[in-house]
Amino acid sequence: KPPALPPSPLPMSKIANFIGDNAVQVDATGAEKALRASYPALLHAKETVELAFANRGGAGRDQHIFSSHRLLLVNVKGLGKRKNFLSVPYAKIQAFAIETAGSLDGDVELRLYQVGKHFPIQLDFAKAQVDIFAINDFFNRKIVARDAENRPALPRVHDIPLTTKKSGAVADIFNFLGDNAKQINAAAVQASLTSEPTPVLMQGETVELAFKSGRDTVLFTDKRLLRINVKGITGKRVEFLSVIWSSISGF
Repeated sequence: KPPALPPSPLPMSKIANFIGDNAVQVDATGAEKALRASYPALLHAKETVELAFANRGGAGRDQHIFSSHRLLLVNVKGLGKRKNFLSVPYAKIQAFAIETAGSLDGDVELRLYQVGKHFPIQLDFAKAQVDIFAINDFFNRKIVARDAENRPALPRVHDIPLTTKKSGAVADIFNFLGDNAKQINAAAVQASLTSEPTPVLMQGETVELAFKSGRDTVLFTDKRLLRINVKGITGKRVEFLSVIWSSISGF
């Protein structure tokens, strides 16, 4: 079920979102009707628009369309007659990342990594009008869940017991300087990532191994590799990078 449309932003927020080119959510049904009316052959007959966003706080000309089949980016150029329609099938996305807002940020971010492309597609959204974790859930269903359904079931990794042996002060210093990760309790991490304020994991997804280095965490679940990268002084800006297992060709 698509998230409900947020209330209209305040005037200053509209100005900031316009200058920062931050997208806001718009009515998906209305966006689909407009696309079918203007470009009858653009959408597949059985394709539906599930989420839609307009850039520059809703005052821009570009659109980010999340349909049942693909990501569709509509880029209006020049005087408006020249338009670029970029279609990215969900099956060609091998990883995605969301990033929460820092203390002074007005936007949250989505990055999509395609097969054969060196640089990700990055989309910025207004943090007060867009729930970035709802977008994460959307791509969980379109990419992570679909990947798990289309590949053979992976065997459950046998638990690696947590060591109770302390490394000592000198070793701790070298581990800190070397950015060396240590294993942490997987069940505790799983519980924290399946509920507010960071509902990143899917229901029923199991964290099999978890490792922590400083403020950052790497998780091996039964559906993906998940890297949590804490940024900035306050730590409010956090990137959650999901990589589906089928996209990893070696280790």
